[in-house]
Amino acid sequence: MVTMQRNSSYINRIAESLIDGDDYDYIYDPEHKERPPSGYFKTEHGWSNFQENPQQQNSQDSNLTTSQKQVQAISPYYDKLVESYEFGNEKALGSIQKIVNWSAKQMGYDLVAYHGSNNPNIEVFNIGMNNAIFVAQERKEAFLHTKRRDGQPKIYPLVINSKKLFDFRDPKNKELIKKWVFFNPDNFDGHYTYLEPHSEEIKAMGYDGFYLTEGTDTYEKPNIAIFDPSKIKSIEPIVYRNRKVVPLSERFNPNSNSIYN
Repeated sequence: MVTMQRNSSYINRIAESLIDGDDYDYIYDPEHKERPPSGYFKTEHGWSNFQENPQQQNSQDSNLTTSQKQVQAISPYYDKLVESYEFGNEKALGSIQKIVNWSAKQMGYDLVAYHGSNNPNIEVFNIGMNNAIFVAQERKEAFLHTKRRDGQPKIYPLVINSKKLFDFRDPKNKELIKKWVFFNPDNFDGHYTYLEPHSEEIKAMGYDGFYLTEGTDTYEKPNIAIFDPSKIKSIEPIVYRNRKVVPLSERFNPNSNSIYN
């Protein structure tokens, strides 16, 4: 059973730290709106999304990881804030973004990145050159890549799982890089012309992608090539599918290639 008044004290503390004061007061004021958010009904404890079959709910929960349970536990706060935003409380967007950022990190998506495209409707990234998807750590860098194509540019704010990326700056990789460049590897700046031909080799070593520079990015914030689209998710505060909000509990699914799930 999950109610907004009965979440664990841990989740309550997390929510209170993430949500701005006025928005937090809104969540705990069930009389603030005459109608409850979709999928909720009124109880003595406030609005509840209690499912009528607790045994089924417990069975589903037992298959979830700790991180997934924590994201699900904070989902009612997210739902309530989205409802508040859609009813005109534009200030709630900041609190919504904080919850999304926290949930992404809980699920292992820890590095913000951007992808520039002239396709405004990407949900699953296509694997491109060198069997990878390319993203930038800086928005302006992603925008520069849209200049190579016709159409209206769109920048996708993303978050990626960076735990298994090959980093040319790591001293542990120097011996390997010696095999790929004909000059002193101490001077190697990660230029793509030397790394991209070895993308399959990097992938075979168990990496999910690799850092690389492409001329306009920087050594400190190089671009990134990702092999697996499931390692890339949207970090937008609210995402929609078929004009409906994608629930927070369905986002950041490591088994899905969709940036929205």
